Amino acid sequence: MSSSWSTTGSVSGDGISIGGDGISIGGVKIPVREQVLDQAKSLISGDRAQTYGSAQRNFSQVAQLWKAQFGWDVSAADVAQAMILLKLARLSVHQDHQDSWTDIAGYAGLGAEVGGNSVSP
Repeated sequence: MSSSWSTTGSVSGDGISIGGDGISIGGVKIPVREQVLDQAKSLISGDRAQTYGSAQRNFSQVAQLWKAQFGWDVSAADVAQAMILLKLARLSVHQDHQDSWTDIAGYAGLGAEVGGNSVSP
């Protein structure tokens, strides 16, 4: 997973303003937190889903490979947690790397899905 936007610096034009606290379109501000979640949703429900198929199938395949490599049982949800840990390790070096924040949000959503969680209304 990766995204191509950053919140460093400031850019504006044609009614769009991009700064450290979010994007403003036509005077309507979109907070960074919403941008991160929207980007993650777009990635896990769009390009990545089409490229790699279902998260359950993909993460289960990774879990089988890790079990063969390391010799212990690994679940699809464990794979999501490990990927989040990888992204946290990367953020310990560069806290401003937006791709890692977006990826964590995406892996959290996928982990909840493959872990059998459901959202209550």
